[in-house]
Amino acid sequence: MHAVSLSVLLAAAALTWAQPPAPDSELLSWLEKGRAPMVEWWAADSDARAAAVLEGLAGRDRLRKRLAGLMKAGSIEGIAIRGDRLFVLRRFGAEAQPKLFVQDLAARSPHLALDPGAISPDGAWALDWWAPSIDGALLAYGMTELLSGESVLRVRDVDSSLDLPDRIPRAPGSGVAWLADRTGFFYVRLPREGSVPEDELAYHARVCFHRLGTDPLHDDDVFGEGRPKEDWPEIQGSPNGRYVLVTVRQGLSRSELHVADLKGKTTDFVPVVAGRDAVFEGKIRGDTLFILTNEDAARGRIVATDLRKPFRILGRRPGAAAARRANWREIVPEGPFTITDFELADDRVVVSALERGASRLSVRDDEGEGLREVPLPAMGALRALAGRPGSGELYLLHESFFHPTTLYRYALASGALSPVASLRRGAPAGLLAADLAAFETREESFLAKDGTPVAMFLASRRGLRKDRNAPTLVLAGEASQGGATPFFAPHLLAWFEKGGLLALPNARSADDVEAAARWLVAKEYTRPQRLAVAGAGRPALLAAGAMAQAPELFRAAVLFSPLTDLLELYRMPPGLRWARDYGSPAGPEQRRGLARLSPLHRIEPGVGYPAVLVSAGEWDREIDPAHSRKLAARLMACSASGRPALFRLRADAGRRRGRPLGPVLDELTDFYGFLMWQLEMK
Repeated sequence: MHAVSLSVLLAAAALTWAQPPAPDSELLSWLEKGRAPMVEWWAADSDARAAAVLEGLAGRDRLRKRLAGLMKAGSIEGIAIRGDRLFVLRRFGAEAQPKLFVQDLAARSPHLALDPGAISPDGAWALDWWAPSIDGALLAYGMTELLSGESVLRVRDVDSSLDLPDRIPRAPGSGVAWLADRTGFFYVRLPREGSVPEDELAYHARVCFHRLGTDPLHDDDVFGEGRPKEDWPEIQGSPNGRYVLVTVRQGLSRSELHVADLKGKTTDFVPVVAGRDAVFEGKIRGDTLFILTNEDAARGRIVATDLRKPFRILGRRPGAAAARRANWREIVPEGPFTITDFELADDRVVVSALERGASRLSVRDDEGEGLREVPLPAMGALRALAGRPGSGELYLLHESFFHPTTLYRYALASGALSPVASLRRGAPAGLLAADLAAFETREESFLAKDGTPVAMFLASRRGLRKDRNAPTLVLAGEASQGGATPFFAPHLLAWFEKGGLLALPNARSADDVEAAARWLVAKEYTRPQRLAVAGAGRPALLAAGAMAQAPELFRAAVLFSPLTDLLELYRMPPGLRWARDYGSPAGPEQRRGLARLSPLHRIEPGVGYPAVLVSAGEWDREIDPAHSRKLAARLMACSASGRPALFRLRADAGRRRGRPLGPVLDELTDFYGFLMWQLEMK
């Protein structure tokens, strides 16, 4: 405890919370300073109070035991093909963290390439990202310290499972482009402490080049100098090692493409697409760059260009039409379904699209001809695609609410789809097979406030009765790429077993989340006393917004690392990157518009708000925990319902991948325990 008087802290907190709704952006700004003694005390005290409530709930130990049993189903979290090798990131049973396995495609027998638990037995470090070399012999990977959120790049020899001496700090994992001879690679690095102001350490990302065996302090910056500090570069290399492609993220709705041709022994990056209000995603095969874009095509289209020929730089001529761009040809035109991803396998273009939130997969040749639909096993979602030139095979991950994540092999020539690995087969005997048969997924739709039909998935026990009594959770999912998609999470069975209904709307706004909830009440699935809303990260903005604007509609809300204060994004790193999507409070009118969208500024004194659990990771590098602190404090001060407003701060719960199972179980137990308590589920 810092040497600050407790009475002073209490007095300061009381004075701050007693303020009326702020007309400007300064609401609870003191809670932004995470390392300030008063803020540390407030967070620790609020967390202790929440822990006392949640850990004292009846049946908590039984609930955690059930969740631990369900999580023994494991996970399949990522795939990649390099050379003749398939890499699969997977967790089995009660293992604390996923492990990376590799297998030669001809042998079909995987062996362990990387075990994070062996590197960090105490779970203090987690595997955050990984990138094999072109031939699969070496592996660059990022280990993130959960208590600081910092990622360190390491390099491993895959066959020996031994690490090379190279260590590169501040490498957040935005792709790696290996040289063909494995002597070095391009990567993304954040600035070192002391090189920029402290509040800018989350910005100024640069693409650097590292030669194996050399001191990373001397790595050259090759891309990013002079660009806006909030730009976020991601990189990939071509399968033949000749090209390096940089995708510059400028928010969710805008990106650029820049390419370097290493044949000339230079790292001069040439802009391919720049200065356009559209998204561009690229992949390279041979000397051809394939691009997925929503420019002039809201549902997406795929074009291609030859990197050896001069090409016109998009954006240099105002009003230049995409159709007239030199050396660009359209491969897949815009169609009725939203294209979300594509993969280059052998000489084929494999296209993943969404139809009302469910994935579709089709195969075309390089000219867009020879369309073939790939029959997927269920109404669900494709999580990953992996292919390579000359293999004749495509690997894909598919899942749905009641179809466990499965790795499939698709033969491009015959069209045969066969399972390679499945959670259903890898789980302990009987854990999933019997349980899943009792549940079902349905697709419905409702009208948004603007009259637009919005799709929504409902998941529950078979034969759910419409008696206004179902405990119902409306989940705000990420719908930025065409739709919120079904997913497999074994812990959800704990909800469904208690008669719970899960609703996943394709929500674009807080209004859509509210409309989904009102539809569920009108159709007599549930009633407000048995209705909750939840979200994590940026989608939690929609969940929090619906709770704030229609508090009478919900009994409870759970928000994990929510984005809540749109007026102060620029002050809370890395909020400048998000501000491009939501706008700037530059003038009075813009400020009022953002305040209407900002959940924090919708909370008013004397209103009866639902019971709310806000949970944040102390070292979350994606969304500053100040958003969570401010919303929780505002609810504690303003709500007149008498229902709890709880705040949990977890040192090991930043929204990074690869978190150990123990902290995940603690968080899930809080989540389900809180909801079951508030919705009176027995």
